[in-house]
Amino acid sequence: RLAGGPECARTLLSGRFEHGGTTVHRVELRLYRPGPGARPLITSYVETGEGSVEMAYDEGDLGPAELGRAADFVARALGVSGMVARSLASLRARE
Repeated sequence: RLAGGPECARTLLSGRFEHGGTTVHRVELRLYRPGPGARPLITSYVETGEGSVEMAYDEGDLGPAELGRAADFVARALGVSGMVARSLASLRARE
């Protein structure tokens, strides 16, 4: 569904930290504009020592301002660790 890279991204964490025994290297929210007739999409991207996973986060009439608001919401309310846990569960389910 997505061709090419994101229009913009917001890094929530980068470096190296442990979560449930897994090393996490990067957590981002990414904004894609797939093309005519397709709705913009924000995804979460988590890169770990076990691999990386990108999942849909929000879809609709979205732009760079919405990406910033989504990143602020994750950092304040949802928690980055919750996003990482969900991504790790998805990554492990693929194995």
